[in-house]
Amino acid sequence: MQASLPAAEARRAGGDVLSGARMEIVRTRRYRGGGTAILGIALALGYSAPPARLAWRGWGEAAVGVAFGPAVIFGAHWLVAEALTAAALLGALAAGLMTALVLLVNEFPDRSADRRVGKRTLVVRLGPAGAARLAWALWALAYATVALGVWTEALPLEALLVLVTAPLAVTIALMIEEWRREERPGGLVAASTLQALLHAVFILGLGWAAAAGVG
Repeated sequence: MQASLPAAEARRAGGDVLSGARMEIVRTRRYRGGGTAILGIALALGYSAPPARLAWRGWGEAAVGVAFGPAVIFGAHWLVAEALTAAALLGALAAGLMTALVLLVNEFPDRSADRRVGKRTLVVRLGPAGAARLAWALWALAYATVALGVWTEALPLEALLVLVTAPLAVTIALMIEEWRREERPGGLVAASTLQALLHAVFILGLGWAAAAGVG
């Protein structure tokens, strides 16, 4: 009887250690997930708020893309799934690119006004032609990221359905090219609306594909 007491105490001690380790792992994951949330909030606030004022320094588009792409989506996946996966990373990257494009497309008609007040957006810094080429590259990269995810089997095959929105991206790009000939202030309202729609459909499509892949 006496000999069994140390063994029982050892088992209890071992159980306490394992419980403590599990709690520490959970706390660490929450801390890391919370860190991505803090990063997203900081970037969102720093977009226009001093002292960062990222939008005035040519970093606003990247800040918004990261804040509402990887920081939100990747961070939420980290908290819920308690794991880092290629699917979450690729999906968050593609979503972030589409989010940045919403801002970029909106900046074209405001180029002259932004330049007068010293707001150095990418359209101001690169000029309409350079910014248009950048937009083409970001659309291509967003779709290529999804295709890469499917090819590597990180994303389910259903994710390829977002490629049906590619003609909409081409339409927006052509509208920007037409606007560049005259640079009418207040123009491109339709293009901005279409990009917002494209962004929503693209992200919803990725979300549906992820759910279908899990199911």
